[in-house]
Amino acid sequence: MLCDKIICRSGIFIIIMTLFTAMCQAQEISVALSNLDKFALSKEKDSVDFIKSIAEQLEKSPKGTASLILVKLKTPNATEKQLAAYIWALGVIKDPVALAPVMEIYRQCNSELVQGNCLRTAALIGGKTAGDFLMSVLNKTTDKDMRFSIMNLLAQMQHDAVLPATVEVLQQDPKKYYWQVILIFCKMGDNAVPFLMSKISDSDTNVRINVVNVLGKWLIAPEAAQPLQDQYTREQDLRVRGLILCALERISPDVAKMKSVLEQIAAAEKDENLLNYARVTLANIGLIEASLASYAKKKQISPFFFERDYAELFKSTGKNGSYELLEIYSTVKDEPMLKKLREKILTRDSDETFNDFQKVNDIITRNRMMRMPDNKP
Repeated sequence: MLCDKIICRSGIFIIIMTLFTAMCQAQEISVALSNLDKFALSKEKDSVDFIKSIAEQLEKSPKGTASLILVKLKTPNATEKQLAAYIWALGVIKDPVALAPVMEIYRQCNSELVQGNCLRTAALIGGKTAGDFLMSVLNKTTDKDMRFSIMNLLAQMQHDAVLPATVEVLQQDPKKYYWQVILIFCKMGDNAVPFLMSKISDSDTNVRINVVNVLGKWLIAPEAAQPLQDQYTREQDLRVRGLILCALERISPDVAKMKSVLEQIAAAEKDENLLNYARVTLANIGLIEASLASYAKKKQISPFFFERDYAELFKSTGKNGSYELLEIYSTVKDEPMLKKLREKILTRDSDETFNDFQKVNDIITRNRMMRMPDNKP
């Protein structure tokens, strides 16, 4: 009998807790949707903090919230801002149930604001269907700015099918459109490296400049070292050769390899400026080694603390947290996670992110070159 009473009380407790949880979730949904409506119906410009708070509420909202927002999309005579706001919210939630309705709204609506939010939401939901949808839209438009925007979204999804189309981005003036190259190919990350390597010897000089720059300075792809060195020997354009020289210095796996490559180049180089560059770097090998030794001494390798500080930076897209602590606690084994952080940082979609991106690159580069027992891939 006592056992039965205990079981009975436990069952009642579980029921009460289940009901309490359901009530809390219902309240959370109600608050989130109420604030979303305020945002959608407001005729004033909403504060960044208010929009951020709505996004945080939606991110924490229980499963099923997307279905309730989809109902709101059917509001008779909904304004452009309402539709745009509700579609934006679906992108925050990322529930796949919203993908088909969002794609349909894109096809039916003529508003650039609403259509733009549809594309962004589809990209955030992700998956092959979303990727194919964005590719279909890309293939139907000739507008240069829109094509870049769609390719940027597809790159964020790391949808490989977009790579052949990105040649048009590589063909642009590297001084004027360098930021487009960085955003697209660095969001694609390592997925873009084989494609870019296939363009190292392209007949278009702009393509070669953009490819060498992104492989060497931004993606710091070590697998591109030999193809770049081979291209250096046959390259006629001095600008490209200079970029290759910088790239080879940056992506060398260790100081000994860097020294060997630069010595080979210096022995054969006829251009005075490039020869001086190689010589100066060779003269500074001792300083580079001393810097790496100093870096190694700062290390306090800790997976726990690395993951703690990494999480803060990742969640804030690189805005909050300490890159210095990430440097102290990381090893070369953390490189895949650091690359994901680089890609996440770029989702801020502005050139002010490039500095933070390079902070992560500096950590990756030094971790690769540093001599420590734990420094093995």
